[in-house]
Amino acid sequence: MDDERQAEAMYLIVVSMLLLMLLLAQYLTWALLGSTMQADPATLLFWGAQGVGVVLFVLLGILGFKPAVTVTIEPEGLHLCQGKRTCAVPYDEMDTVEPLEPLLFHRHYARYAATQTFVSQRPTTLLLIKTAADPIVVGLRPEDHLALLHHLQAELTPTFDLPTARVA
Repeated sequence: MDDERQAEAMYLIVVSMLLLMLLLAQYLTWALLGSTMQADPATLLFWGAQGVGVVLFVLLGILGFKPAVTVTIEPEGLHLCQGKRTCAVPYDEMDTVEPLEPLLFHRHYARYAATQTFVSQRPTTLLLIKTAADPIVVGLRPEDHLALLHHLQAELTPTFDLPTARVA
């Protein structure tokens, strides 16, 4: 899905339906096989399957998984990659680079709706790269974040040829 809000809504619907199906399977099993399961010592298989289902639901549905973000620094710009998504950002198209608090980014998603997001984990700080087209938000580990921020600040700092003063 291209729209992140639509993808998030679909995710919530699917997770809710999976939880509902897991609960209904539990209730239906107890309703149909309750007396048999209490008398049969082989109910360990049932409880094992229920436990595996709950663990899978928690791992995939609540904790989730996103592919790692890789940033390749090239002579002409940055190359961002996350799973199948890629983005090349030339240095000359970058206007500004500034840190962004993750809480601010998530609370004001309407303000940042036009951004391309490359975040895979819960970073302490995000980088907001403002370009001529769409802004880009990048979330990396703290040490990678600082290295990228320093590199971009060095690349985007204008260099001036100052005239040298002659001392007589």
